[in-house]
Amino acid sequence: MNENEEKKITLRINLSRIITIGLTIALILMATGFIVNAAAGNIEIDIEKLEKNTFGLKDFYSSFKSTDNLLIFLLSYLGIFILILVPAAGVIFSLIYFILKKNWKLAAISTGVILVLILSGVIGFIKP
Repeated sequence: MNENEEKKITLRINLSRIITIGLTIALILMATGFIVNAAAGNIEIDIEKLEKNTFGLKDFYSSFKSTDNLLIFLLSYLGIFILILVPAAGVIFSLIYFILKKNWKLAAISTGVILVLILSGVIGFIKP
């Protein structure tokens, strides 16, 4: 195996570690939030709310403002937030790697992916 192949393997190993650690942390937080919520007896299913399938900033702020279930809220939504950030962290890691290796084509593609992720996040919060 030559040096170039070893660097590619190292990149893959580091990228898989980032993704594995991020997904594990997210899973632990979401499972803990669910278990704490179930133990507290706060599991309620509102079909009308689920049919709307929206969760805007107003709902987010009102949930955060309520201190009754703050721990459950933080555990669950922090897990979801980390789950969303894991692929972005992988792309950012790849971008840094490509810039260091002066692979400008793949760095430009990674930058485009990051811009699409940012734009989709902004549009997701603006959507009524």
